[in-house]
Amino acid sequence: MMRELRASIEEISSVQVSARPIALFRIGIVALLWNRYGAMNGMFGADSDAELFLSLMFFGTTALVLVGFKTRLAAAFLFATLAMQYYVFGYGLGVHEYTHHHAYMLMLSTLIIAMGPSDRAYSIDRWLAIRAAENAGKPIPDEMGPGWAFRLMTVQMAALYFWAAVDKTSVFYLSGDWLARVFEWGYAGHILYPLLTLKLFLITASIIVLIVEYYLAAAVLCRLWLPVTCTIGIALHLCFALMLNVDTYSLTMIIGYLAVIPADRIHAAIDRLQGYRPAGAPA
Repeated sequence: MMRELRASIEEISSVQVSARPIALFRIGIVALLWNRYGAMNGMFGADSDAELFLSLMFFGTTALVLVGFKTRLAAAFLFATLAMQYYVFGYGLGVHEYTHHHAYMLMLSTLIIAMGPSDRAYSIDRWLAIRAAENAGKPIPDEMGPGWAFRLMTVQMAALYFWAAVDKTSVFYLSGDWLARVFEWGYAGHILYPLLTLKLFLITASIIVLIVEYYLAAAVLCRLWLPVTCTIGIALHLCFALMLNVDTYSLTMIIGYLAVIPADRIHAAIDRLQGYRPAGAPA
């Protein structure tokens, strides 16, 4: 039994996929990190040596990850920086902005970038590899790498959807009272307040969100009905982003759908977008 399990793990870890999706994910996550923490971590706000160190590490590692130089090593240091920010500055020193579950999701995303082939596409590392191959008279390396690490993003997304749905499975939520409190906090005095606090709307919206989250928990993990799943998931997070103060959560999840769509489909779509056809392909 252990032999079969080991063989299955080796097979999963050896599957080669396009590195383009995780490279795009890498760039998007850095943009979200700058959006969320750029002002907080600026050197102008550093009041201690520890805060200055955090600032230098944050901007140094994110810059390297963005341009893709020593990408996986830089991503590992970025993960360590965000872990220090989350546990030491967040829980240790009481900086609430560093301890939100949105921050945790971003932190885990950088770990996935460090473990995956994020250096093999859209990066300085890729350019250097091509130049080295050309100088040595060797074939240009392909944009492929192990796909297991990026698949972990779908596991994380599925877990988040599932436990979010479990947390909502209660009379308090399904009665619309939970959503009413959220809208009371965000829309009191707003022109939309009378509409958003209608009992029928609150109950209907609550039921729809609960059903969708249970569905997505299974669908993103098993890659079920991809066009429908991606449309529903992205639409859900766009609604969250437009109607609620969710910071970078919705955009992180939307970018995460790069892991849900098979990498070869994304690679082929980019080729078509750029007007490239593989040798032997029909015109």
